[in-house]
Amino acid sequence: MNITSKHFNPLTVTIVLCLCVTLTGCGDGDDPAKVVEQFLTAVQKNDRKATEQYATPQSMGVLDTPLFGDILRNRFSTPAKVDKSTLTIDGDTATVRAVYGNKDDFSDFTLKKMDGKWKVDIKM
Repeated sequence: MNITSKHFNPLTVTIVLCLCVTLTGCGDGDDPAKVVEQFLTAVQKNDRKATEQYATPQSMGVLDTPLFGDILRNRFSTPAKVDKSTLTIDGDTATVRAVYGNKDDFSDFTLKKMDGKWKVDIKM
């Protein structure tokens, strides 16, 4: 089959490709490190709806507790960099480290795969 420009308008091809990318999404839920980055950004912005998107229901319950939730929200509001080299995946569980400022100040995040997407799993 010979494909020539008279059969495929470049504008049509561009529109179809854009639609494919938009409809399939970015796939952030497939990358535990990216999920932690998005979770921390949501917490820093105090965006509950976005936080729920990246956290397990149990994690939201922990964040909603008066004392412990305040401590965690305060901790997570500090700018952090996710160290992707620390990522480990074992079945439906993953762990990745977020570093705050220097390498001695960090949090290790555990994630659970739920409905095919990684979610931050905070336990008390």
